[in-house]
Amino acid sequence: MLAKQLDLTEAQKEKLKPILKDQAEQLKALRADTNMSRDDKMAKLKEIRESLNAQLKTILTPEQMEKWQKLRENMAKRRAKTPEAPADTSSSTNKN
Repeated sequence: MLAKQLDLTEAQKEKLKPILKDQAEQLKALRADTNMSRDDKMAKLKEIRESLNAQLKTILTPEQMEKWQKLRENMAKRRAKTPEAPADTSSSTNKN
């Protein structure tokens, strides 16, 4: 899906595979770490994302990087809306 959305070449796909796999492993470890505070986890998450973006800049074209940023923004917006949906539904249900 990502490859199609960004119109990646085969060479780009091969370069991205280990990078994305490493990021997924880091995120999994971060979620599993019960010893870190929420603030520490958020800081680590930011660090992981910044590292990914730095690596992507060396592989993607400027146009692909722009598409990547827009995809990230859209995903963040959807995640931000998700927790609110049940609250909105119950609120409107209670009013009716």
